[in-house]
Amino acid sequence: MFVVFIAAYIVIFIVMLIFGLIFGAALGGMGGFGGGGMNAGAVGGGAMVIGAILYIALLVFMLWVQGRFIVAGPVMADRLTRNPITGLSESWKLTQASQWIIVGFYLLFTILIVVYAFIAGMIFGAILGGIASSGSMIAAIISMIVTAAVVYLPILMVSFSMPVGVYRALAPRASGDVFA
Repeated sequence: MFVVFIAAYIVIFIVMLIFGLIFGAALGGMGGFGGGGMNAGAVGGGAMVIGAILYIALLVFMLWVQGRFIVAGPVMADRLTRNPITGLSESWKLTQASQWIIVGFYLLFTILIVVYAFIAGMIFGAILGGIASSGSMIAAIISMIVTAAVVYLPILMVSFSMPVGVYRALAPRASGDVFA
């Protein structure tokens, strides 16, 4: 999965570079990407809006790809196979009917993660930052460990359990032996 996502990111970055070069060549001479791009009138504002639309489309596309391949790992574990092509193809088949629901779920989950990390990071960062500012190296290390455990471990636990939950919801016979 990791290699597939790296390849997808590389392809997306190449496509975005090509679009950037095209828009840069077409609109760059007219101030389309300058510092006052929105003040440059229709051409500059249009370039900024097109760039924003392309960026949002890129994010939706990546969420869609992630949603389609989300259950590749659980499929491989359930079927006791190490063939990633089997996992990816079965994931593609299983998520076909509910692909946009999964994308919406991921979008909602991402927004909730950002809000949680921001609020918890502020609260625990301020409390433990005050402890760490006492000058003790041990207190600073302990505060970093506590902050990581309180802020990031819940996010990781939910992130790792999501593919299994989606698989259990979609699979015609989610194996109780594997994912109990």
